[in-house]
Amino acid sequence: TSTISGTVKEVNGWLANATYIPNKDWYGREEINILVDDGRSTSTILLPVHVTPVNDLPLFYRATKTLGSSALVYTTVEDTPTLLGGIKLVDPDSTLLRANITCNYGNVSFSYSTRHTLLYIEGRPSGSNSLSIEGPKSVVALAMSTLTYTPHEHFNGMDSCSLTASDDSVGGLWLTSWSKSMHVEINVQS
Repeated sequence: TSTISGTVKEVNGWLANATYIPNKDWYGREEINILVDDGRSTSTILLPVHVTPVNDLPLFYRATKTLGSSALVYTTVEDTPTLLGGIKLVDPDSTLLRANITCNYGNVSFSYSTRHTLLYIEGRPSGSNSLSIEGPKSVVALAMSTLTYTPHEHFNGMDSCSLTASDDSVGGLWLTSWSKSMHVEINVQS
């Protein structure tokens, strides 16, 4: 609620520059009730406001690691798979998600129980250094929680994996704008 007073010119100037700011993540229809009172009579007008939804991009976040670091760091032994736990994927407004995972010197895969519920755009369900998957949001999110890294045979040293995600928010079309990437580093010891 706002109350303004002044000359007709001052009030009109304020109304001409008034801005409506909806609550975060809210969309729908609302009405603004404007009551004008000059001391002798009143007049009321209702202004309809239609707030259209915007796409919230999917985001990776770290459920079990410090948010301040630029990358998650894991350690494994040469030729030994390791679960990259703690990686969560969320999107508040899409039903389908696509996730891309690319590693330099190792393969990534998902648990046996989740790998058969995904559509593989790129890579093999049993593991690949580059995977691109899509599916319902809950299925992709569950799969990401079982993401496992296996270093290439006899590799030891630092590897880096990049994770990105997109959604289908525009009439079933995949957006070309990706969420912020998440980087995972794996220290493979011999």
